Amino acid sequence: MEPHDPKSPQAVIEALCAKGCRQVWREIQALEAGNPPQEARGLTDAERDQVLTELKAIMAVYDSCRPDPGPDPFPGHG
Repeated sequence: MEPHDPKSPQAVIEALCAKGCRQVWREIQALEAGNPPQEARGLTDAERDQVLTELKAIMAVYDSCRPDPGPDPFPGHG
């Protein structure tokens, strides 16, 4: 397996995911607001869109990690 280009979308996704669940939500919000995190600043608009789409897909499977602490909308499920 070849190492990823440090600024490839996949490398950016991996770097952001390594920061942890809640930070990934913050990075998603930043990308949506047009303020990409440092890791994504060398990417094209299309590549940043790809990162955003993939991060959302990854986070969709986590029901126990929410962007902000608050009441659990699904009590007893997690």
